[in-house]
Amino acid sequence: VLEIVFSKRSIPPKKIIADEFIDIKGINALGNLVTKDKIKYINALEPLPFTPVKPEDVEVKDEEIVQKDQSGNDDNDPDDTPTVEEDGQVRLF
Repeated sequence: VLEIVFSKRSIPPKKIIADEFIDIKGINALGNLVTKDKIKYINALEPLPFTPVKPEDVEVKDEEIVQKDQSGNDDNDPDDTPTVEEDGQVRLF
């Protein structure tokens, strides 16, 4: 939760819940506009309590079986380590 205090005293402070204010942006987006008024400072207030979201039941429609190719390499295997050649160069493939 953020409290925005404006430079003009006639404008009362505004409280914003950052989680609700910030949204997914497009590739050319620059950000969210909080206000067009001049801001004096922003206070970070005590955060709201976290309430976990219960995931919905997930149904698997298609399964993909990943098989190793003839060289024995698995494209999705995180244990693949690059090979270092005699000249010190790293071979990735």
